Amino acid sequence: MTARQRYLDELAARWADEDDDALVQDIAARLGDHDDQEQFLAGVDIFLAGVRALTNPHTDQG
Repeated sequence: MTARQRYLDELAARWADEDDDALVQDIAARLGDHDDQEQFLAGVDIFLAGVRALTNPHTDQG
């Protein structure tokens, strides 16, 4: 387990203990599955697609 995973697990447990709201409980339960790297790479892909669209406006991105 990485330090980041430990941090997210501890944060999720704290949220779950401090708030009974159903939305908070749902988010806390899902937080352990969050993948920062996957999210970051998806953002990079979106950014690069935008750059390509700006530099090659006649290229089909589909």
